[in-house]
Amino acid sequence: MLSSGLVLAQCVLCYTSAAAAKGSGIHALRSGILLLGTPAVFLFVGILVLAARRRNRFHGFTEAAPAEAPLRETT
Repeated sequence: MLSSGLVLAQCVLCYTSAAAAKGSGIHALRSGILLLGTPAVFLFVGILVLAARRRNRFHGFTEAAPAEAPLRETT
């Protein structure tokens, strides 16, 4: 596993290189963030949708049958 020092060092390195970048570098960095973040957002939303659809599946939940018309007595 990565130690917290390595993770923080990468953040500082990204910050330093972004601060030193010119206009085209900043544009490339923003495009890269959007490109790498898009699949993660779709996965997150997909998991939320699946969880919302299946939330009652294992709790013995059954949908109620439509209300039947009361029976009339025939005489």
